[in-house]
Amino acid sequence: MKNKLFSFLIITVLSLFFTSSVFAFGPDRRQDQFGTIPGYLVIPAPYVYPGLGKGWMLIGYGGNILDTNVDAFVVAFTGDAEGYISSVEEIFVIPKYFYLSAMHLNVKKFGINMYSSRGMESEKDDFNIFVGDKYILNKLETTLSLQERRIEISLYSQNENGRTTEIRDAKGENPQTIAEPILMNGQRNGAVIHLDWTDDLKDPREGLRFKSNTEFIPAVNTGSPEYNIFSYGLTYYLPIFEESTWAFHYFRSDAHVKTEGNLNLKSLLISSGLTETQADTCILYPTVTGCAAQISRAQNTIKANKNGTAHPLGGQDRLRSYPNGRYQAAHTQFYGSEFRWNFNTSQDVIDLIVFSDVMEALQATVFWEQGSVAEEKSDLGKINRSSYGTGIRLIGGSGNVYRFEASTGNEGSEILLIFQYPWSGETN
Repeated sequence: MKNKLFSFLIITVLSLFFTSSVFAFGPDRRQDQFGTIPGYLVIPAPYVYPGLGKGWMLIGYGGNILDTNVDAFVVAFTGDAEGYISSVEEIFVIPKYFYLSAMHLNVKKFGINMYSSRGMESEKDDFNIFVGDKYILNKLETTLSLQERRIEISLYSQNENGRTTEIRDAKGENPQTIAEPILMNGQRNGAVIHLDWTDDLKDPREGLRFKSNTEFIPAVNTGSPEYNIFSYGLTYYLPIFEESTWAFHYFRSDAHVKTEGNLNLKSLLISSGLTETQADTCILYPTVTGCAAQISRAQNTIKANKNGTAHPLGGQDRLRSYPNGRYQAAHTQFYGSEFRWNFNTSQDVIDLIVFSDVMEALQATVFWEQGSVAEEKSDLGKINRSSYGTGIRLIGGSGNVYRFEASTGNEGSEILLIFQYPWSGETN
């Protein structure tokens, strides 16, 4: 851990030294990078999730609160799933140079899709829903920002814990109660370098952006692995017409295991709730009813304990027509292209009861994406999955991007309503 942090600091210092003059030749910023235009959104919405239930959620967002750069976001759930997700970003401790961000998630019921196998070969409905009665996540991030946000260096720490109490099929039916709840504990510490040669951090229309993320995943018990994840993303923005852009994105993520976790099949079967006799039976006769799923889950755990897990594909950022975390393995590769047509840049003020902001642009988009995951680097790209789609966005002066999209791929279609650009996660 210490060697990795030392290496990161050395790379950071060298990056600052060599890039300070390079940024002078990049595109000029077209607007203030520390603007304080306020905005807010408050909207109720229903939810339905197989295996979890249904109910209502209240979405709230406040941008540039009280004429500062502070943004806050909250989603509160009621009904079959109770809890909330909250985040606060860009609390500047030193104006324009150093800020804090934090996230807290606390839900009393959750559901996670667990596919039968890692990699690219599982089928659409080849998964079980792991339902739990507690999930808590905390994250704290500190960021140093330089040269009008062209260079940003972040350190963060995240921990999570939860427990699974039952397993359901892909339709959310046929619940199987687990004798001993499956505990989920995790921790990760990360370091991010963000270099931005674009005309605007929030809404880039020309230039180049690079972001690298090194994560340190410690072992949470004697049976789990200790490993690092190195990820990076490169995005090029080609100006089209006067105010639009064509974006091209490449992403790569690789896990490197330092200490392997438990690789013993029988031991993992017993830890999942089977008795020693049942574990022996499943190993000898894997086709016995109920054994196939247990063996499959244990084999996935063995791969994760041996190889580690890189950033997955699926969800709002990459391969948008697939569920969140759909494909995962030790290595990930992704390509994407997106045309963004800003057909209205009138700077109109929108002031409604539930929504207020300055419309910097109305944007129509079409996109195509392709990605692959594999346990071995040499297998990346042998099996690919693609997504393509279209959408419309409102770019707000408060810094938010109100985004509605429809996408499709090999496993059907997905509708997204989210509040940030794609490819804008920790490894942009």
